[in-house]
Amino acid sequence: MKKPEIKEIAEWMGNQEQAILFYNHYESINWKVGRNPMQKWKSAATGWLKRNESKQTKVEKAVSNTGTSVINKLWVRMSQIYGAKWVSNYGEVPTQPWINLISNMPHEKIAHGLNEIIKEGDNWPPSLSKFNRMCQSMRSPHKALNSPTKQQRLAQRASTQSARDEALNKIRGIL
Repeated sequence: MKKPEIKEIAEWMGNQEQAILFYNHYESINWKVGRNPMQKWKSAATGWLKRNESKQTKVEKAVSNTGTSVINKLWVRMSQIYGAKWVSNYGEVPTQPWINLISNMPHEKIAHGLNEIIKEGDNWPPSLSKFNRMCQSMRSPHKALNSPTKQQRLAQRASTQSARDEALNKIRGIL
């Protein structure tokens, strides 16, 4: 079997996130199903999507029935992305350091951090500090809109330099 590219998988699945997760999983186990080399990746992807759909439905029901907080939703999502690796590293329930970090973080930043995890495509769960950096890497829309462009910064620098030169010339004229 020719190993598929993520782009090809995403086009076939119609879901970029699941394509990356599928690719990373099978890449990490050398494209094997059990002990045998994979013969048809599309068949494996069909099973992957069905299993994920079933898991997603169960998780959504559990979350909606219990009114789970943001940290618990994050914990469930990380468990979906990393499976047993997440649970073995961080446990089945959120730990206090994670609760402290997430409880004070805007939802947009948490979502940004999750998107960064998926884009990175790492097979191993991030540490608390790495997840925090991923979340914080999101620029606030307010700052982004009000930040000067490179051209504006260069013009401002030139204007400042021009004012300095003018003041220096006045001083020289006085002396």
